[in-house]
Amino acid sequence: GRATGGAGFGRRGTEAGCRRLARGVKDVLGLKLRGAVGYKHPAESQHPSLGFCNAGGLLLEVCFMFAPDLDVYLPKKKEVAVAIAQAMMTIAAGKDDPAGADASERTPRSAPRSTRAERKPGRGGRRRRGR
Repeated sequence: GRATGGAGFGRRGTEAGCRRLARGVKDVLGLKLRGAVGYKHPAESQHPSLGFCNAGGLLLEVCFMFAPDLDVYLPKKKEVAVAIAQAMMTIAAGKDDPAGADASERTPRSAPRSTRAERKPGRGGRRRRGR
């Protein structure tokens, strides 16, 4: 079957915020949480690099743009926007404590390690000269 649901993408250390956003959407739409209970590392994306996440941002995948997700999302998009805003206020206020998450919601140890681009700001690699 087709994929369904949503998740938050972000580098290590942003798991709690990603989960908070994804759970807010799930509570409104009832769609499943993808990844590790709503969190996915950018390396798990279909895209080679999510530069926005590497710079410290969070990327929220609300739902897929086809049925059944879209059929559930469209009539509730305002409620989803409110849930996202509330989650963002909670994150900004620093009330998102990763230690407060259920054990089932913690990132498994098998999550991908940080990428070179995450560890080193800038170009992400060395360029060879003269070639």
